[in-house]
Amino acid sequence: MFQKMKNDQVDMEPFDNCLICDRKWHRICALNNRKINPEGFICEQCRVEKSRPRPENKFTAKKLPHCQISRYIEDRVNNFLRQKLDENDPEIEVIIRVLSSSDKEVEVKPQMLKKYGASGYPERFAYRSKAIFAFEVLKDPDTGISTEVCFFGLYVQEYGTNCAQPNQRRVYIAYLDSVHFFQPRHLRTSVYYEILLGYLQYVKRLGYTMAHIWACPPSEGDDYIFHCHPTEQKFQT
Repeated sequence: MFQKMKNDQVDMEPFDNCLICDRKWHRICALNNRKINPEGFICEQCRVEKSRPRPENKFTAKKLPHCQISRYIEDRVNNFLRQKLDENDPEIEVIIRVLSSSDKEVEVKPQMLKKYGASGYPERFAYRSKAIFAFEVLKDPDTGISTEVCFFGLYVQEYGTNCAQPNQRRVYIAYLDSVHFFQPRHLRTSVYYEILLGYLQYVKRLGYTMAHIWACPPSEGDDYIFHCHPTEQKFQT
């Protein structure tokens, strides 16, 4: 038996107690990750009072290796920001990394083969799947601590010269998503454009001739890449 229900259950978010003052802190707000800080949580106030240094985070995006495309997009975005910001504005750093790159194949559906198979239509297409993400280094004005914040994600499929026609030398932007944490706010959309245009410019130099994008923004409540967007974030329609 199925029961009709509304999907409005709120996930419980964990809290951690400071090892020194024993105050309870929301784990996300305190930026406490147990894999980075396995010896236990100490709040920022106690770290300052007791002169306890923060543990080194070995898992930052900046420490991940670059590839040619991530370096190209990163340089483009940061050069754009340097041109747009005044000398008195705080320095902004955007980090771009390719977090996944793997070779895959897509199998052609029977209906497509039935319609186009007689003309030599292939049974499968080879492509490379990539996940490209952007981070901004934001500094807490109260503590002075810098933290990487992921604000933009891009999933692409690249059909190269080894792929059969008609997909040969085409790229497909399968998913594109963002959360509105980039600062300064007035440059947010422009930075999104620079990331996307930087990717398209780079693959054009590699010999790709066509780009396709799924032009369907998510409805409110839908999440393409990032889990749970901020409630105040506006969605395009």
